[in-house]
Amino acid sequence: MNDKGINILEKYDFTVFRTYRGRGALVLVTDQGIKLLKEYGGNVKRLKRQNQLLKQIEENSLVRVDSLVPNREGELLSEDKDRVTYYVRNWFEGTECDVKNQEQIRMSAQKLAMLHDLMKMPELVGEETMIDTLSHQFAKRTREMNKTRAFIRARSRKSEFENYYLSWFSYFYDQAVKIGERSLFLPEEDFYGNVKREGLICHGDYTYHNLIYAASDMAVVNFEHFTNDTFVRDLGNFCRKVCEKNNWNTEFGRAVLDGYMKVRKLSEAEWDNLALRLAFPEKFWKITNHYYNSRKAFHPEKSTEKLSHLIESENRKLLFLKELFQISL
Repeated sequence: MNDKGINILEKYDFTVFRTYRGRGALVLVTDQGIKLLKEYGGNVKRLKRQNQLLKQIEENSLVRVDSLVPNREGELLSEDKDRVTYYVRNWFEGTECDVKNQEQIRMSAQKLAMLHDLMKMPELVGEETMIDTLSHQFAKRTREMNKTRAFIRARSRKSEFENYYLSWFSYFYDQAVKIGERSLFLPEEDFYGNVKREGLICHGDYTYHNLIYAASDMAVVNFEHFTNDTFVRDLGNFCRKVCEKNNWNTEFGRAVLDGYMKVRKLSEAEWDNLALRLAFPEKFWKITNHYYNSRKAFHPEKSTEKLSHLIESENRKLLFLKELFQISL
C-alpha cells in the first residue's frame, strides 16, 4: 500500500485489509467497516463544528452520515511524514441516488426532513454570522446577468454562443426581475431572524451525488458546505436538481414535496420562499456566471448545448410552477 498518506493509518485503531481509489480519496476496507482517507487543507475550527453536527445527527437518528473518525490521540486530523494533513471518515459501499427513480427521490426527501429536524444548533452560529437573504441573492444575480450582457454587447466580434445568449437574454432577465420584485414582499426580517435564533443548519449540497444507496437504506455524505440558512435552501436545491434531470416532470416534484412534508411540514413563509427559488431562472444565471468567470477556459459548444436544453425545457418548467405552486410568469 504505497498510496500517498497511507503511512498515517498506524495512528488509528483499525486494521486495513485493502484499499482502492474513490471520490478523490482513498477508500479503506477495515475490520471496523469502510473508511475514507482524504487530504484536508481547510479550516480546523470549521471541521470541529462539522464534527459536532455529524455527532448530533448520528447519536439522535437513524440517518447514516459520514462521521469523522478520530485517531488514537482523539484528534480529527493527522499529519503524515511530509506534514500533509488528512482526516478519516466512516464511508459506505453503494450507488448514488438514482435521479430517475421516484421512490428513491421520495425517500431522499424524507431523509432530508429527518436531518433538518436534528440540524438546529444555535451553538454553531456566532453573533457575526450573516445570512444572505433570498431577495439579496436575486438582486445580485440579476446585476450579474446585466453586467454580462453589457460585456457581450461591447464585443465587436461575437461567437455563436454569444449571439444565441443575447437573443434569449431579455426573456430570462425579465423573469429574474419579476421574481426579484416578488421576493421583496417576503417577510425576510422575521424569517431569517428566526433562522439565526434557532441555529438552523443546512447540508449545503444536498444532491443525488451525495446520497449513497445500499440495499433498502441510504447514507448522506459530504457535509463540507454546511451553513446557517433556511432549510428551504436544501429542499429547493434538491427539488430543482431532480426536476431539471427529469424535464420538470410534476410527478418528480410531487415526490420531493410529499416525501419531505410527510416528515416535516412547511410553514407558509417557507412555501413562498421555496416557490420563488424554483421560479428564478437559476440555470440561465449559472450559464451566465460560468461564461463571465471562466472566459479563458470557456467551451462555447457545451454552453450552447446547455442553453438550448434550457430553452427546450422552459414550457415544462412553466407548467410545473403553475401546477404545484400556482405561479405564472
